[in-house]
Amino acid sequence: IQDADAAKVTIQARDYPDFQFHLFNIAPLQSITTGSALTAGQQIGTHADRNKPAGIAVSVNSTRGLRLISYFSVITDSLWHRFGECHVPTMEDFIIGKEQRDADPLTCSGSTFTSSGHLQSWTEMKCHWDVDTWGYPRFVEVNYIDFDRIFKISRFRSAVGHDFSDDFEKCRSMKHYLWLNGDTGWETARLYVPVNGVISQRREEFMGSQIWIRSDDYPDFEFGIFHIKLQDSTLAIGDAVTAGQLLGTHYTTRTYSDIAVSVESPRGRKLISYFEVISDALWQRYQNRGLTSRGDVIITKEERDVSPLTCSGETFISGTGALEDWVTLK
Repeated sequence: IQDADAAKVTIQARDYPDFQFHLFNIAPLQSITTGSALTAGQQIGTHADRNKPAGIAVSVNSTRGLRLISYFSVITDSLWHRFGECHVPTMEDFIIGKEQRDADPLTCSGSTFTSSGHLQSWTEMKCHWDVDTWGYPRFVEVNYIDFDRIFKISRFRSAVGHDFSDDFEKCRSMKHYLWLNGDTGWETARLYVPVNGVISQRREEFMGSQIWIRSDDYPDFEFGIFHIKLQDSTLAIGDAVTAGQLLGTHYTTRTYSDIAVSVESPRGRKLISYFEVISDALWQRYQNRGLTSRGDVIITKEERDVSPLTCSGETFISGTGALEDWVTLK
């Protein structure tokens, strides 16, 4: 280990001791010191400096001397499959062959490249967000509807409304309905753009417009807001919108307001709870109104599978009532 703030950590493989893995630009955990025994998958630190890339090199103590090889030459097929999900066809997409480099040489002054050659230095990965592995980014700062107007919230995977499901689950309502306070006047509740993004879909419904917004910061995430009386009737697919911008008002007291969050995952379209991606600061506002955990507004997949609904088309025809569908705010 060198330089405690932005370290290079070298790990010698136990099973193949001639192989060493050199990791660069790491802020190591205090428990990681020279001589530490490590286990595959164990965290050793974090990326130290966002202005500098992380790096990895693999060296082999061969019979003819020290040799550097690509990390991608030693990863397993199952690990490579995860890179393949990011639309990289072959391992060679990460490797410039020796013959290619020799035919297009670089020049150096000391350890600094003084010419870049003509070969592509980077391979772009087009990874979709894997919520099962990476978790939920909590980046939504704007509540999409007038906060003080909310009376009840339907739980994710509830039996409220109709089947709204994804590529992984069926026959459950995988969005949230918001029941507003009072018996009248819901059409005055204001609806806001939750994130900076672009309009990815616009559909006209029986009661108002349905708008989907693709996030600029997390483009695999889209937010669907239903039953809108639009402030700007010309709003169209491709239009840029800004977090906090007024979309319009809720269409009518005859229907709840609904919001859905869709993620384009490596394995298909996945619907997640809006409450999984709101910021801690926004979540605190809900806690102030009586919620104790984000799980209060979520029925887990396991709970729903144990108490399943049955559907005819999009209509729930049995199984309702076994689980609580609504949470009431203070």
